[in-house]
Parts: sequence; C-alpha cells; structure tokens
Amino acid sequence: MTNRFVLGSVAVLGSILVVGPALADTSDCMAVAKAKFEEWRQQRLFIDRSKTFEDGHVVKDSMIVTENTAYYREGTRPWTSAGITVRERAIGTPEKALSAMRLAQCEKGSATTENGEPAITYTFSYLPGDDGTVASGTVWISQQTGLPLREEFTQSAPPPANQKVAKTISATYRYNDNVAVPRGAELADQQRLNNNWAVVRNMQSGGQGLGGPQQ
Repeated sequence: MTNRFVLGSVAVLGSILVVGPALADTSDCMAVAKAKFEEWRQQRLFIDRSKTFEDGHVVKDSMIVTENTAYYREGTRPWTSAGITVRERAIGTPEKALSAMRLAQCEKGSATTENGEPAITYTFSYLPGDDGTVASGTVWISQQTGLPLREEFTQSAPPPANQKVAKTISATYRYNDNVAVPRGAELADQQRLNNNWAVVRNMQSGGQGLGGPQQ
C-alpha cells in the first residue's frame, strides 16, 4: 500500500515513500516537484480529497494547514488537530521533493483553465512500488502562482491491498487568503491545547506517579 507524496505528506494524513531504481530527472518532472515544494511552503493550505475504492465506495476527507497547526477531518467526523509549523512541513528543496516523489515519467500538457485560473496540466507516473503498485496522475498547475490547483490520481495495487487502498483520488487546493479555518476545527484545536495544559498542570502538581497525589 502506498499513500503517494503528491496527495499529502503531513503526518495528519501520512505518507509512505516508494523505493525503486533511478529517478526521472526531466524538466517536466522538476516542474511538478517544484509545484509541490511551493505548495507546502504556503502559510495556509486547504486540501479537499475524494477517494474511490475497488468496491465503489467513496471516502472524502479534508486537511487545512496554517502557520502552526494542521486540521484533518474524514467525512462528517469531528475535526482533529496537530501542532506543525511551516518550517516543519516545508520540503527542503525542489530537488528533495523530486527525489521523495520518485517520479518515473512526466509530460507537460496543454494550457487550460481551472476554477477560473489559467493553468498548465502535467501528467506523471511513479516508479512501481515494491508490492507491484502502479500509479499515475495529472496535476493542474497555476500559471500565475506555480501552485497546484487540482490533481487526479489512479493506482492499481495487487490483492489483497487493492481492497484497502483507494483506486482513484481527486484533490483540489486553495491557499492563504482563500483558506478559512471552520469553527469546528478551531474548537477541536482548543480542546487539544486544553488537554495538553491539563497534563502539564497535573505533572506540576506531582500527579501521574511523580511523587504527589493522582489527579
């Protein structure tokens, strides 16, 4: 099973990088890698995904990252949050992004419009995974900002993994001033911080087996 870097690598979503032979090193693949490099350097990022599985069922999830927090929600479940800064989630260089993505082939497509914004499409494929997984996709990159606007991704995994991993994934992206943290996500983060503070106060008072009464 491989959750590809191109559709989310913050710990909230998770990622497993594929190991394979020599990497593609073309200008088209570098254009894709540079777009992903810039994506994770933005102050605010919103990713909205739809994942379709082998049996036809669909799972939707969303992730928002701000300057110091990541928020995640699957379907209609409650939001969760984790502390992560721009520096922690940023990729070191476009070259590191290219290496991590392990792209096999990339090809620049035609000019188009995505959500009212001029864009260029790039198709790409990954090196096969150790388990035989084969994956490819298309990304729409803004001509104005160089950032990904949309991605369509397909992967074919051998049994029994094919029953557990998404067959297709589609994602759309928004950035910075176009990203707002919903009230439910804010409340989830406040609860996380309150819980953390409660643990600290408990330890300060000698709780949790540190020589004082249990709280």
